[in-house]
Amino acid sequence: MLSCLGLAFLLLSLLIVQPQVLSCRVGDQRECDASPFVPGHNLIGEGFDMVTMQRKGAYVIDMETYLNPNRTCTLCSNQLKGHQLQKLPVSALDWRAFSQTKTIWPYFFSTGTVSILLTKERTATHSAHKRGCSAITGPLRTLLNYSIEFNYQSSFIMFMYIELFAGCLFVPSYRVSAAPPFSSEFLKDLARLPRYYNSSTSSHYKDFLHTYGTHYIHQVRLGGYVARVTAARTCLSTLNGMSSNDSLAFFKTLQVHSCVSMGIEVGLGNFKLSNVPSPCSKFLQNHGFSTVFSSYIHHHYTVISGGNGWSGEFSLTHNDSLGFKNWQHTLKDHPDVVFFFLRPIHLLIPTKTKRVGIKVTATKYLEDNAMESSPREPECTGNTPNLARNCCPQQVLKGTLRVTSIRAWGLNGDYAGATERLANKRLEIFVNITDVINSDYPYWNVDYNFGKVYTLQVLAVEIWDEDLQYDDLLGSCVRYLSQGDNSFTCAAESGRFEVQYTLTCDPYLTGERCGQYKPSP
Repeated sequence: MLSCLGLAFLLLSLLIVQPQVLSCRVGDQRECDASPFVPGHNLIGEGFDMVTMQRKGAYVIDMETYLNPNRTCTLCSNQLKGHQLQKLPVSALDWRAFSQTKTIWPYFFSTGTVSILLTKERTATHSAHKRGCSAITGPLRTLLNYSIEFNYQSSFIMFMYIELFAGCLFVPSYRVSAAPPFSSEFLKDLARLPRYYNSSTSSHYKDFLHTYGTHYIHQVRLGGYVARVTAARTCLSTLNGMSSNDSLAFFKTLQVHSCVSMGIEVGLGNFKLSNVPSPCSKFLQNHGFSTVFSSYIHHHYTVISGGNGWSGEFSLTHNDSLGFKNWQHTLKDHPDVVFFFLRPIHLLIPTKTKRVGIKVTATKYLEDNAMESSPREPECTGNTPNLARNCCPQQVLKGTLRVTSIRAWGLNGDYAGATERLANKRLEIFVNITDVINSDYPYWNVDYNFGKVYTLQVLAVEIWDEDLQYDDLLGSCVRYLSQGDNSFTCAAESGRFEVQYTLTCDPYLTGERCGQYKPSP
């Protein structure tokens, strides 16, 4: 079971504003044949599966035909390409280019598990299917798949997901016409589809949806995006924040997602690391965190689409913006879909009986693959000391100490015979006096429970000879605590003595002195 996750979404869009109304005109066949298509002309009209959130690669709409019945086409002057004349497919409308860029940083933050996020997404998907339209961001499903896989590999670790979209949108609106021509393959497959939907023909309709999906891309916004999801260990962030008052205030007020956004500003050259608060700076550099699971507190995965010449990777600790800036310049020649708007395929079908069959099949497919209920976020209830409700330990270096036995041998007492002995053990401010044993070979087989202790304290043990007037110290030693069952032997003035104790780390803590976080209790 996964622990509580925080999910944060940040959107960095490099929106190109001030639209340039293109000069479009009718061209004859000679001009049309000689002119290239507008960039991304074939990025609409494609089938889309709303369950897998993936483009199908099979086209519903014909996006290659550009000549009208009268052998003319629409030619537009593209300012971004030196006013080059470019043709539109007959199925396309409202192609526009933009001329200026402006960087904006809106974001929103919510909490939940990856499973809850998927539930919300699929609920919205089913609702959108009923309404007949939906808007989707390209990298969403890829990043969700990464989130699930990362959690599978890192079971029981608490993460915060921070999603960044960096986009350059130079074509804000580009859509399919109201009655577009179908692609030749879609027409053939539609003609082969049985006229009526029933139990004996349902498999044919399922195959049809498997090929073309549940929806088609009706409108797109083109350009490029780099999507980056960061997995941050929530518990380690909290524990690191408790190392000082300043850090604690930082993680309570600024939050990890704000820290990552600062790192993005640093990486893109808009901010200096020296201006970042110290706890955040350490977080960005993966410094100062203790874990036996791996050496980092945060990890990220990047998806890039559109443009070329850049992997999408950039540092969060220094200006690393050159690749990003160069990538932006390539988008006008190599765009991809950044946002797209969908419509159900059944709305295009002219035959009523087939339209109903496709709608029924798509609706059942969506319902069968929907999550019925949101899984609850894990919660640690009860009054377990040093454990927050989200199952994160509140402090490291905490455990329970028990001293189980003390025995001595070869001790020389006073002249009165076998001496009375007592053991005095203390853990700094904690003091326990054992029973007095009249022997040179005393053995105290009792359980001394110190309860919750700070594990950097030391265990000090003293052996005394009890006399009528003054007690004599026969031996003493001090040892640092270690996790588990332990024993140590110390020398006295004559003879030796042995101490046995057990240190049990608090839940989710491990290491020699319980100073490391571990994923499971």
